[in-house]
Amino acid sequence: MNGIVNVIFGLNNAKNGIFNAINGISNATNGIFNSISCVVKAINCIFKSKNEINNAINSIVNGLKHGMNGLSNAIVEAIYDIFEFINGIVNAINGIVNAINHQGKSCVNRRRLTSRCTAVNIKSCFSRVSVTGFSGSRHVISPHWLAHPHLICPNASHAYAPAPPSR
Repeated sequence: MNGIVNVIFGLNNAKNGIFNAINGISNATNGIFNSISCVVKAINCIFKSKNEINNAINSIVNGLKHGMNGLSNAIVEAIYDIFEFINGIVNAINGIVNAINHQGKSCVNRRRLTSRCTAVNIKSCFSRVSVTGFSGSRHVISPHWLAHPHLICPNASHAYAPAPPSR
């Protein structure tokens, strides 16, 4: 009787051992899968980090591109402004020359043509002063010159003064 009981207990122990072994294998398998999932997660994290780094780099590059575009646009606008400024100066000079020409012509119409009352004298003198960048001139360009061309050209008569009578 004891032998039969021992066999039953032995079988029960064997069954428990088998279940324990199966549980152990299951636990080991779970452990392996857990560690694999940890590795996968780690790899995903690495790729995520890489993507984030790439995104950051792209953002920096795009920012620089936009910045450079903005800068180049500002430079182009500044150049345009400079050209507009130069055009303004040229137009102003042309306006002054035209006014002097007009004044000279009216002077010529009033009196006989003399060397002291011609637009050519005034204009050539004005051009000479303007070409040299106004260096050597003590006077500043202003509408005052229209009334007093002798300030820039000592040989020119006062624009409003009549020419001396010719003999």
